[in-house]
Amino acid sequence: MPRHCRLLSEQNIYHIVMKGINANPIFFDDNDYKSFLKYFKIACKDYNVEILAYCVMNNHIHFMLKFNGETMAELFKSFGARFVPKYNAVHSRVGPLFNGRYYSSPINDDRYLLSVLRYIHYNPVKSGLCKNLCDYKWSSYNEYFEHNGLIANINYIENLYSENELQMLHIIDDQVLDDAFVFTGIIYGVDEEEIIDFLKNNENRDKNDLIEILKQAKISKRKISEHLTIDRRSI
Repeated sequence: MPRHCRLLSEQNIYHIVMKGINANPIFFDDNDYKSFLKYFKIACKDYNVEILAYCVMNNHIHFMLKFNGETMAELFKSFGARFVPKYNAVHSRVGPLFNGRYYSSPINDDRYLLSVLRYIHYNPVKSGLCKNLCDYKWSSYNEYFEHNGLIANINYIENLYSENELQMLHIIDDQVLDDAFVFTGIIYGVDEEEIIDFLKNNENRDKNDLIEILKQAKISKRKISEHLTIDRRSI
């Protein structure tokens, strides 16, 4: 089957997701995380790509990248050629590390940019790895609020939004939780476990509210009726 052409961003800003092959863990200790970020930063520098935000999870990675030319394929080819052999040597393994082609979504407006930024930073909280965004050290969240920019080029977004605006964006409340769940459903799809967890964490919510959230997340009427034990015709 031929590959679909990638959608292009007018601003050359993209949300990128890389996943471990077969959803297997990639990172097992601090050295793995540090090595990945080191070699990815080198590749970005070589190809004049700016890392605006990132979050490295144990079996997948989120980036918001700003390309200054048509270099997406070259960037990932160069990075893979450098990083994967070194990773394989350290972990005594062979073969590909990432699950096929990376995912990319163009970011063409401020609202989507902010949604992606929040989603990227919120990933470890949503996955239960920490309670507070500042507790996770493998994302760009602390770089923004400590103003250090060790990996990310924080200037681009800081020139668009004040620190207060960014802090308000990252407040974790019910709406943020809802947005994260909906965003996941729209972009990647959610599995049974994620639906069950979401409903368990919202068991006291009004059922009509839950129906609307599930619908926004692109959950089928059949699934909604099963999980909420209601007649499909009422959805």
